[in-house]
Amino acid sequence: MRMLELQSLPLDVQSYIATFLPRKSDVLSLQQTSHSLGESALTRIYHRVNINENIPLKLLTAMLGPDKPGLRHLHHLTLVLDPSIKS
Repeated sequence: MRMLELQSLPLDVQSYIATFLPRKSDVLSLQQTSHSLGESALTRIYHRVNINENIPLKLLTAMLGPDKPGLRHLHHLTLVLDPSIKS
């Protein structure tokens, strides 16, 4: 029996499989494997984003820049700020 390659599966199936990866670093590795797998991984990477005040602005800008294709997959954004800091 011939085995199917992950890249030959529909994108929604690939995205579903990516939900079983326990760490975002695993998903990032999947994304770097191929273009089609990368599209599936973006759904998982950007689905839920948590940001705290310790994240460097350069990294935040790189992740949430308007040119990032993953932003269309963003469903939940959490900002965690230190309540002791007064503006």
